[in-house]
Amino acid sequence: MRLHLPRYWYLLLIPPMMPYAGMAMNALVMALNGGQMPVLYPGGCGNYPDDADLIHVCMTHASHLKLLCDWIVVQMGIASPGDMLIFFGEYFSIPALFAWVMMIWHDHAREQSARSDKSATQSDSRT
Repeated sequence: MRLHLPRYWYLLLIPPMMPYAGMAMNALVMALNGGQMPVLYPGGCGNYPDDADLIHVCMTHASHLKLLCDWIVVQMGIASPGDMLIFFGEYFSIPALFAWVMMIWHDHAREQSARSDKSATQSDSRT
């Protein structure tokens, strides 16, 4: 039995899966770093993180998977690539679904137009 994917399947599958991939990336980093997320603060650690923050720690050379740790400076603070996947997946899921519906509708309208043109051509050739 062959699996039949709908047209433009990537619009239905990829954006909703991005947050799960981001969560998995963050979980992997935290698992390899003793349950804490290393953070590369601009200008060094200084007073960061607060003593009350049990999850975030200053990134050191002993930190694992540094590329997946928090190092991306955003308006709200510092984020990881996993956080960015979570954000973009949540942001683009609904627009991607809307785009999928519009593309399917456009394809259906094009097929209907081609069918009506074909039937009109056939009826003209009979007369």
